Amino acid sequence: MRTIDIAGFENKFRVNIDPWNYTHSRFEWVKRQMLLRACGPSKYGRVLELGCAIGETTRVLARLSLRLVAVDASPTALSEAARRAPRDRRIRFHRAILPGQMPRGPFDLIVVSELIYYLRPHYLKPLADRIFAALAPGGMTVVLNHRRPFDDAAIPPALAHSRLRRRLASRMNVLKDASHRHFDILVLKRRSLTQYTTYHVPSEKNDKAGRRQAEAREHSGSKDGSTALHYCRLRWRPKRNLERAVTETQPDCRAARCLNWRDYL
Repeated sequence: MRTIDIAGFENKFRVNIDPWNYTHSRFEWVKRQMLLRACGPSKYGRVLELGCAIGETTRVLARLSLRLVAVDASPTALSEAARRAPRDRRIRFHRAILPGQMPRGPFDLIVVSELIYYLRPHYLKPLADRIFAALAPGGMTVVLNHRRPFDDAAIPPALAHSRLRRRLASRMNVLKDASHRHFDILVLKRRSLTQYTTYHVPSEKNDKAGRRQAEAREHSGSKDGSTALHYCRLRWRPKRNLERAVTETQPDCRAARCLNWRDYL
């Protein structure tokens, strides 16, 4: 069978607005409950759902979210998802073709459910990179995928799940990695800001390296009133506190402030 593309999904939803019986299937209900349990009991500030379809999972995630962004490639599915969702300004629906149109974030929770095996294999790496970049420090990602192969999938689901797991786990902490009879669930957490330390690097010695890592501006307090520009580089150091590391500056520096730190973690 031919691999399904965006036009194929749109046609499916036009012919049957619920082609996989998300609404009434007992199996789909159980799977949503497992997904909800994997997200945990806490409320999240900003949540992103990739591949929301007609919004059945979106309605569940809305209970956990202060702000919820749900994306899909099918306009018909998005219209139905918006119709089914509670009338709440905290929920927004956007059309997006992944991975190129991935929302930038930052998000506290990103849910990827039954999506990645419909993407071309070479899209898995950029998708993983964009998921990581869109997560706030300390944010979580929940990935759920079927295990059995599909005739219209671009890549076998088990293989797609394994590749995405390997890519994300190399940069995040794995909190849960469970296999059930029909699907796999993966929960990962991005390291928090307090797990990173900064080291002050004078611009005269490490100008290029410092610029690539991060910027810190401070007044030198010199008699002529000139302003000195220094740079910080961010390194992974477990069990170290960021505030303590920031004080490790030159004696003549009164302060060091990291700019755009999310771009460098």
